[in-house]
Amino acid sequence: MRTFESTKPGTAEDRKAYYKNYNLPILNYIYNGSEKKEIFCCISKTPGFKDIWCPVRKEPMQVFRLDFDHIRQVWDPKYKNGTSIDKTETPSNIFRAYPLDNPRYKFKLIEMMCCWPLSTEEHSYKTNSGKYGHIVLSDYPKKWWPWHLKNAKNFDKVCKKYHLNFLVGHYDFFIDWLCDIEKPSIPDTIPTLLRKVPQDAEPTNTV
Repeated sequence: MRTFESTKPGTAEDRKAYYKNYNLPILNYIYNGSEKKEIFCCISKTPGFKDIWCPVRKEPMQVFRLDFDHIRQVWDPKYKNGTSIDKTETPSNIFRAYPLDNPRYKFKLIEMMCCWPLSTEEHSYKTNSGKYGHIVLSDYPKKWWPWHLKNAKNFDKVCKKYHLNFLVGHYDFFIDWLCDIEKPSIPDTIPTLLRKVPQDAEPTNTV
């Protein structure tokens, strides 16, 4: 499996590359169901990594051409193409700044579970579509949904593996959240998840 390299060795870029490589198997498992698969765009299946020719170095150079995109996008006249309703910070910053399997950062992991990997091209198409109205998970065919959202069994595997046991059995709750533009944003919702999900949501029967 390919990994990230620091763009400027000996600087803060080393730390960013470290966390991206640390989190890549985690996100591979969430989005693809395997820590060892190469990450790819959910829609086009475009691989995340690509080699391009660098005219300065005079040699091939690896680039990463996926964006981690918040699925729910709310139309807002203040923004040309809408805005992500569940964003607390950019997913790219979460990816390179936090160890996502550490329970201390479970809220960051939940936010990444509300995202999916899209090629830069597909991301631009989705962003442009946002000028016409709201976008939620159910606007896309299920065949394009990331692995952890395809069914309850996958969802529960992710939650058990990464210390989100309070969400185990509540796949339908999570999907309903991502399919409803009227649901509150992550900053408003996460504090209630720990308290209310077990009481207010009907558990999903899983295999």
